[in-house]
Amino acid sequence: MEAFLLGLQPNSGSETDQVWAKSQLPGQREAQKLGVQFMERVNERNNQPHLFASDEETVQATYEKCRELTWPKLKNSTRKQYEENFNSYPLPEFGGWKLRKLKTIDLQASLP
Repeated sequence: MEAFLLGLQPNSGSETDQVWAKSQLPGQREAQKLGVQFMERVNERNNQPHLFASDEETVQATYEKCRELTWPKLKNSTRKQYEENFNSYPLPEFGGWKLRKLKTIDLQASLP
């Protein structure tokens, strides 16, 4: 049976996977329409305000949180590179800045 798949991998069990049997959809346009509707629901859930940085969270605090929660899952070489990159550029310049106040233009303006 042929199927249209939207998401990561078939049968991975991820919440971002969605499979429809081709017999349910007359063509690609209908599959795209269902895919767009599905991703709107996913994005709505992912863009909830309580998931964003608080008004008080700084670049330094976010760095420390990432270092504690996600970096242990990285390879040592990747972790070392992240440490070097953060300590040589964004932390000295922006560590105390509130994350929500930091703009792309601020980062771009401070690049060498």
